[in-house]
Amino acid sequence: MMDLTKQDLRITKTLKEIDRALLESLGQSPIEKITVDQICQRAMINRSTFYTYYRDKFDLLYRYLDRTLYEFRKRVDVAFINATPQQVGDLICRKTGRFISFSGRCPSNVRFSPK
Repeated sequence: MMDLTKQDLRITKTLKEIDRALLESLGQSPIEKITVDQICQRAMINRSTFYTYYRDKFDLLYRYLDRTLYEFRKRVDVAFINATPQQVGDLICRKTGRFISFSGRCPSNVRFSPK
């Protein structure tokens, strides 16, 4: 496997095409019925290129999901995910200085702390 920390534009494009091919294939078939050959044909790459980056289709799927979840977590405040519906208004107030309610004001116990 290659170290993907520093990569040129060609590698980035190739990996995006492989991801796209995987997603298109998953839209039509379950992972068990998808072959590496199908992914390679959709991505317009050789099998050897696929195996340069991934062990098999399950490795590709795992890494794709891992990257996607990582990006999701980077963008979403975990407090919102774990919040009860009652806590969401307080969290919005803390983040934005605005409270989503009929009063239009933050409760007195909530302090505004923008990031």
